[in-house]
Amino acid sequence: MQISRRSFVIGASAVLMQHSIPSISLAQSGGMEPYYHEIIQNRGRYGKVCHLFGDSIMRGWALGEFWDGEKVDPTRNGNGPEGVSSVQGHPLSCWYSIAACMRDLAVENRQNRLGIGYAGGADPSMVRALVENGTIRTGDYVIFEDAGDHGADPVAYFHKVRNWRQSVINRVNATCILMTMFDYRPFRGQYPNMEYDRRYRILDGRILSTNDAIRMAASSIYWKRGQPLGRTILIDMNRRMDEWRNYCLAHSRLDPIHTDGVHPNCWGQWLMVREILQAMGRADLRTVRIERNVQRASENWQFLGYGTARPDWSPDRAAFHLRRLFRQI
Repeated sequence: MQISRRSFVIGASAVLMQHSIPSISLAQSGGMEPYYHEIIQNRGRYGKVCHLFGDSIMRGWALGEFWDGEKVDPTRNGNGPEGVSSVQGHPLSCWYSIAACMRDLAVENRQNRLGIGYAGGADPSMVRALVENGTIRTGDYVIFEDAGDHGADPVAYFHKVRNWRQSVINRVNATCILMTMFDYRPFRGQYPNMEYDRRYRILDGRILSTNDAIRMAASSIYWKRGQPLGRTILIDMNRRMDEWRNYCLAHSRLDPIHTDGVHPNCWGQWLMVREILQAMGRADLRTVRIERNVQRASENWQFLGYGTARPDWSPDRAAFHLRRLFRQI
C-alpha cells in the first residue's frame, strides 16, 4: 500500500547504454532506495540483479521508519510497533527492508556480484524503461509485490498484474516473481479495497478475489510470437504468511505482523526473504549461511519480542526462530 505522500524527482541523469531513465517521482517509484541508483549507474559491475518492486511493504517498514527517515503516521490504521525505534542508529538497521536483509545474506554467502535493490513502485512504464535501457537483463530476477487499492475489480487487477509481468518476460529472458498478499485484523474489515482475499462477483458470474486475479495473471500467456522469453514464478505469500504467523503465535505468542495488521515486522519480513530466495532457486535453505544474522537476532532479542507475553522469550528463542525459518533446526 502506498503511504508516502511527499514527492521529489529521482536521479534523471542516469544513463546506461544508449538510453536514459526518465525522471521518476516518488509517487511512481515509492521511494527508490539509493542502493538501486548505484545499480542503475553501474549495472556492469553486477552479474545478476534482483529488482524488487512494491509499495510500503517492499519498501520496508519493519523498524517503524523508511530508509529515508520518513515515518508512518502512528495514528493511521493503528500503526505503532511497540519497542521499536527509528531506522537511523537502530541496532537492526541492516534489517530495515526485504532488500536490506537479502543484501546482508548475499554478503554472508559471498555473492558479491549479486545486486539486490528496491526499485520503487511497480509502474509498468518504469519497468519497461529499465528493461529497454539494459538495467533489467537476461538472468535477472524481477519481484513484484502489491498490497494497495485494487478497486474491488479482480478483472482490472488481472490486467494490471499481467502488464507488470509482460513488461519483463516479453522483452528479456528474466524471471518474474509474483506473489499473493496477506492481511489481518484490524486492517481486514476496515479497508475492503485493500483486502486481497475478499471475493467479488464479476460480469461473467464467477466469484473471484484479487489474489485469484494474481494467480490467473501468473499463468496467462499473451504473446503473439509463441512463448515469452522469460519465465514466471508465483509465491503464495498469503498462505505462507498465514502458516508462519500461526506457528509464531502458537509457539511464542509472537506476531510477525505489526499491530496495523498488514505491515510485516522483522519476523514477517524474514519470511518474505525466505520465500523469495526459494523462488530464485535456493531450494535447500539449510545450505544458506545465516550465522551472522542469527547472532544479530540473539544480541537484539529484546527488540524482536513485539509484545510477546511469554517469560521464556530470550536470546536463544530469537535465534531459534531465525534458524527455524531457514530450516536449520
